[in-house]
Amino acid sequence: MHRLVRAASVRLPAFCFLFLSVSVLSSHASEIVYPPGSNIANVVEDYGVDNTGETDVTDTLRAIFESLNTWRTIYLPKGTYKVSGTVACISRPRGKACHGPMIIGQSRKETIIRLVDGTWPEDSLDFGSYPGRIDSQVVLHSGDCTNTSFEKSISNLTVNIGKNNDGAIGVVYIGSNSGAISEVDIISEDGKGSIGLSLSGSENGPALARNVYVKGFKRGVYSAASCHISVSQVIVDGASEYGLVNKWRAAMDSIKITTKPKALGLLNLHNGELSLTNGFFEGSKSKVAIKNTKGNLYLRNIHTKGFGRALQVDSGLPAPKTAYIEQYTSNEPVGAVYDAQKGLNLPIKYPRYPAWERDSSKWANPMVYMSDDHDHANDTEVLQKTFAEKGKTAAVLPFLSYEGREKGHMKKRQWNIDDTIRIGNDFERVVGTAAIIRGTTGAVVIEDGSAPLVEFRHFRVWRPLKV
Repeated sequence: MHRLVRAASVRLPAFCFLFLSVSVLSSHASEIVYPPGSNIANVVEDYGVDNTGETDVTDTLRAIFESLNTWRTIYLPKGTYKVSGTVACISRPRGKACHGPMIIGQSRKETIIRLVDGTWPEDSLDFGSYPGRIDSQVVLHSGDCTNTSFEKSISNLTVNIGKNNDGAIGVVYIGSNSGAISEVDIISEDGKGSIGLSLSGSENGPALARNVYVKGFKRGVYSAASCHISVSQVIVDGASEYGLVNKWRAAMDSIKITTKPKALGLLNLHNGELSLTNGFFEGSKSKVAIKNTKGNLYLRNIHTKGFGRALQVDSGLPAPKTAYIEQYTSNEPVGAVYDAQKGLNLPIKYPRYPAWERDSSKWANPMVYMSDDHDHANDTEVLQKTFAEKGKTAAVLPFLSYEGREKGHMKKRQWNIDDTIRIGNDFERVVGTAAIIRGTTGAVVIEDGSAPLVEFRHFRVWRPLKV
């Protein structure tokens, strides 16, 4: 039986789009510990950042995130990082591309970026104008490089805005073609925060938001991605105005929203193009679960509880009056091949991911096979030796830096494959710490092995490499 392959945060050829996700609040990557030699930027060990919650580390984290803005993995060990302002990655104007960084916490529950109480007590955001870009009073901002925000990722941590921060926005995430925000909790302790997760930016998307938990905000998730955002398995808990607002283009699956009295579940604005499957909405009788204001809307398998109505539409096809919506389209359906009046209702299945390997002796690293004069013109041999190792369950392909090497291929910071690499045995995960893989005639083949699935994460794959 051939094994499944899953790629995460991989840049694919322009003609290929891949939208992937994991189970809501799953244990996937619940605690990440990199083996020695991974070449990550550890903010505590390498930069001395305080993670006890005693010292304000806003300026230190900001400096790290801005200086390591290209091709780096920034790692936050468990602990509390006290901040009193925005921690943001670098933003650049059109034509100045960004490549990263990838911000990864050790533990989703125990790596906490916490805003000092009372930092932003006033909510000055004119949310009624539905802004396309939000930059102020944000705790964690991925940086905005217009349509070239490549390889930006935020994962496996908690952002807590504390108390008396009515104007605070938990996270602004912006990505282009690759990258994701995943396995992240965003918390407002007193339930008064402005926005939990904002997917807004100059030209946000295509990008992915998956497995995110938002609790205690006036507006849970604000989706304003003009170039498309995929949102999968997101929970919004206790929204007091809107659970989710969509302004532009989005495809969503497995969304659970619970709201306080007088709050709307989901609002799709007049420019919104939204496809939502497998949703659950719970709220009060005085409001509707979903409101469509002249936008394009497709719904499938939507459950509502407590709301006065499941769906209200300002134009388009009439809304069903039942609490459960099997399928709804705002416009008459048109089939590309035949006149289909209903979708196929195919199930969306998510694989079970392997636990993160905590035993460093079970990690393989191709750097051990490299001599000092290795120039990276062709890394096929060292990589094949790596994946031929017995008793290993994971492999890390480190970020390749300039330091100590003058060879041209090393300066390109990429792993070059010009032949076939075969991955088998017991390998179930291959991790890149912002590694680039490419090859003119290379290929990666997943062979039968003991693990049912091989996960690839945090790579950029350049054409014409075949996987």
